[in-house]
Amino acid sequence: MLHFRAQVEADKRSISAQLGDLERRRPTSARQARIDALRLQLIGRDTSIHALPDDVLSYIFELGSERGRDISVSILMSHVCQRWRTVAIATAVIWSSVEIHLPDSRTAPLAREFLRRSAQSRIRLVVRLWNTSNQCSSTWLRTLVPRCDEYTLASRYYHLEEARIVDLVPKGLTSSLRILTLSDIRLRSNAFYPLLDAVESCTGLHKLVLDDFWSSEERDIVTERVIRMPELRHLELHRLAAATACCFNFISRVDAPVTTLTLLGNLVILPTTLCNRLPFAGSILTLTLHSSHIDDLSSLSNAICAMPLLQDLDVQLPRRHTQELPYPPSPVYTTRLKNLTLDGPCACQMRRFIEFLESHGLPRGGSHKRLEISLRIVWDYKSDRRERIQYEFDNMAWLLVNVTRVEHIFREPRMFLEATRDGGGMAECAVARQNGRADQTTTSAELQELEPNRPRLVFDALPDGLLSYLFELGPDLGPSISCKTQNEDGAPVTDKHDSMPSEWRKSSLAFALLQK
Repeated sequence: MLHFRAQVEADKRSISAQLGDLERRRPTSARQARIDALRLQLIGRDTSIHALPDDVLSYIFELGSERGRDISVSILMSHVCQRWRTVAIATAVIWSSVEIHLPDSRTAPLAREFLRRSAQSRIRLVVRLWNTSNQCSSTWLRTLVPRCDEYTLASRYYHLEEARIVDLVPKGLTSSLRILTLSDIRLRSNAFYPLLDAVESCTGLHKLVLDDFWSSEERDIVTERVIRMPELRHLELHRLAAATACCFNFISRVDAPVTTLTLLGNLVILPTTLCNRLPFAGSILTLTLHSSHIDDLSSLSNAICAMPLLQDLDVQLPRRHTQELPYPPSPVYTTRLKNLTLDGPCACQMRRFIEFLESHGLPRGGSHKRLEISLRIVWDYKSDRRERIQYEFDNMAWLLVNVTRVEHIFREPRMFLEATRDGGGMAECAVARQNGRADQTTTSAELQELEPNRPRLVFDALPDGLLSYLFELGPDLGPSISCKTQNEDGAPVTDKHDSMPSEWRKSSLAFALLQK
């Protein structure tokens, strides 16, 4: 860095000397043009574009593009100025995401250019198959796959024949592949076993994603075949509605130390049945389960007991009230859960599930003797803002008193309100768009203890839509919610629940969640 700055200063001195020499001579049109050009160069040396050396710029480009994952940033950085373009093109890692559409040849020149710029760095390859007329040559694929860290194969309801699987996931060339994604794949029944061979050849695979993966073989395939994947740690199954049987036929044969399991879609197999078929249930640390066919948390209890090392659980269930089944106790299970996210279950189900965990070893600690688990509750704007919250306030109050850390997410059509309370009585609040990024116009919130076990959430400068939502929430909860404001000069405003004057929108809002 010091050497770079010294070079910049040396360039400025050289340009200044040339300017002085030309300005002392008799002016001519050619000399004046040269003077103007040198002055522009001198100004350019003081701009931020030249404030950093090439190696620092290259590192910034790597971070900005997430090491090539966001190719739009790479392209943008190469169009700022000539110097940035030179540095960007020479930074191989930011061009490491290559997408090829087959048989569409229009993407081929761009893919070739990205491959040229990526030099010999590891790449992320996406191959999209659009129709059955594709004449896929395995020559180029066998050249690229050995360079791949990540490989995504996606199709449009394309029936892959046996030979096609062997071509698209070349055996013997995938030992260095770490992430494999198969999306929208439709297999004929005679291609199921070649797929097992192809995936098993990925001996270094760390993450496997099956997205809407389906086979014409609908019945359970009875086989003693076991797929050994010694490095596999992360397994994801997406869009399971029509693909459940095929996916579970596949993963029930996987022998791997999987620690993270994600199931997204309309899961129709009960979690208990699922866990009984998973050879790696005993090694799972993180489970994400989103389903519209599981009615209550009690059906998860046996699945939880089959995962003795489970630490993080994220559950999304349909928002409908059903008669909850009893929680069968397990004499051998001791919970290790530390983080729990619940989206959909009512507060009564949440409380019973927490009590089930406590009966299986969930400890209490701290001066308040609260249960040592972090609970994140997602409330839906349309379903939860009136009947459910008011009806189940007693159960929610029990959670607030007995759980060490409770985080509430109020989902409004265009925004999220996120408020966190921990055992120490402090909280953080953020308002974010649906993409999950915090809105920079909002401030954080602080939770103050009004008196023992009566926390208060204070929000400043909330957007109008969210302010209206919180105000509507207040009267529905009766005495449990108090909405107060103060003017810009700090003078308090009398509580009102029947209207919201426009001047309230310009002031701060104190939103108190008071336990009975």
